[in-house]
Amino acid sequence: MLGLSGAAGWLASPSGSAAAGVLALAGILAAFFAQAAWLARESSGRLWMAEILVAATATAVAGFRQGLGYWPLVAAVGAVAGLAQWARFRQAKGGRVRLAAFGSHLAGAASLAGCAAIVGSARGGADTGPLLFLWWTLALAFAGGVFLVQATMPGRERSAVGLVAVAVAAIATVALVASPGRLHVALALSPILLRCLLVPLLRRRPIGWKRTGWLETALGVWTVFWLA
Repeated sequence: MLGLSGAAGWLASPSGSAAAGVLALAGILAAFFAQAAWLARESSGRLWMAEILVAATATAVAGFRQGLGYWPLVAAVGAVAGLAQWARFRQAKGGRVRLAAFGSHLAGAASLAGCAAIVGSARGGADTGPLLFLWWTLALAFAGGVFLVQATMPGRERSAVGLVAVAVAAIATVALVASPGRLHVALALSPILLRCLLVPLLRRRPIGWKRTGWLETALGVWTVFWLA
């Protein structure tokens, strides 16, 4: 999700500042590693503190010459990421979060999707409105992946309700987009409907976590391609 989000943000402003984009990506990557280190309590707390310092410095320098829209995006994504980290801390055991803890997984997916808006804004090639829409569509796509797991995993907590809700939100999003961009948005979000169709098959013949990961990567690349 992080790689796909970074690529989407970069492609959202192809003629922008490469240096600022690289710094934003470095800050996001450092923050991503910091949350993992903090959750695992590595190096007596020093590792995540150093990574947070790197993340804050890189993010600040990336936004040094950007417009005022950059900082609200950083604050909004940071708030969602903080919510995800709080949920992960409450639900983690041994540094891992159980698969059925979908609140924390959804918040994490939403924060990762928001990284596209930060990178795009750092490069300075798009207004805030299109970047917010990019965040929303990526968040829908990532949520579809989270709910595919919920719909196909074994156990009493298995349910397709979340995936259907995301599909309805995707259809509503496409309906609200004006032409000529509607077709591109529809193609970008079409993997959500494909996941709904795959649920019965994957319940009968599970493909395992590794293949699920490759499937989600392929669907994510498709989404980013049409959003870019």
